Parts: sequence; structure tokens; C-alpha cells
Amino acid sequence: MSYIYILNSLNNIVNYQKKKKNKIKFYYSNYLYSILKKLKKYFDKIYILDKKIIVKLKYIFNNPVIKNINFISKPSRRIYIKIKNLKKINVNCLLSTNVGILNRKESIKNNIGGELLFSVNV
Repeated sequence: MSYIYILNSLNNIVNYQKKKKNKIKFYYSNYLYSILKKLKKYFDKIYILDKKIIVKLKYIFNNPVIKNINFISKPSRRIYIKIKNLKKINVNCLLSTNVGILNRKESIKNNIGGELLFSVNV
């Protein structure tokens, strides 16, 4: 699957939450599934059924948990960050590293930098 499919899938999550939908389905991709597993605290449930990923969306007091997703790296411009610069920023973001998808805390703990994918506004 392409990087554009990942961007489109994450954008669909925000749009579905604005429409107050309960669940959303995606075609299975290892990369997308690993990203969604890192974001599992923002969802009620994530499971796989017949080569599709089904995500049950989470709401608090009838308001969506995820307000917005800001894409930092795009297909036309990839943004990489070193570990010393990552410690300076205070944003809830995901990174693509050589050991897999990591959030900010895990990458600081493992002392690994990488490509900044996106940040989540809650």
C-alpha cells in the first residue's frame, strides 16, 4: 500500500468522527495496522476480519476523541528528525524508524530518530 493510502485512511478517521459514525473499515496493510495499534488509546477497539481492519471509534461526552491529525511528512516532502531535536518538541507524534513505528516517548526511550509522520490533536 502506498503512503497516500495511509494519509487518506487517517483523514477518513477524523471525518467519520465528525459525522459521529461508530466504526470504519480499511483494507488490511501491515503499515496501517501498526500505526493504528500505536493510536489504540484513541479507539474503542481495533480488530481484523476477512483482510479488513475494523476500527470502533471512541467518543467522550458525545464529542470525538481525535480533533485533528496534522500530517508532517508528505509524499512530496519527507521530514526527518534527530533524537536531540525530538527531545525539544512537545507534540504527540508518530515516527517511522528502522525498528518500526514509534511514538515520541518510545523513540526518546530507545534513543532513535526517524521520519516524522503526523501529530494527533486530542
